[in-house]
Amino acid sequence: MKKRILLVAISALTLLSISAFSPALNNKSANVDINSEFVECKYGQCYATAKSTQKRCKHCVSHKGDTYCWQHD
Repeated sequence: MKKRILLVAISALTLLSISAFSPALNNKSANVDINSEFVECKYGQCYATAKSTQKRCKHCVSHKGDTYCWQHD
């Protein structure tokens, strides 16, 4: 019984440590500069403008020829 509880505790700690580091790993692949109004994108940047800040959307479009990102379709 004690071995089972120890195994569950170790498994839980392992999952928590992996989930804590996964956002940091995912951010390395993002090609977005938060401080810049324009970003480098493979197919271009979304043309939408935020109503609250009047600044251009920083998301990249998904396909060649698209003008808006997944959020502003």
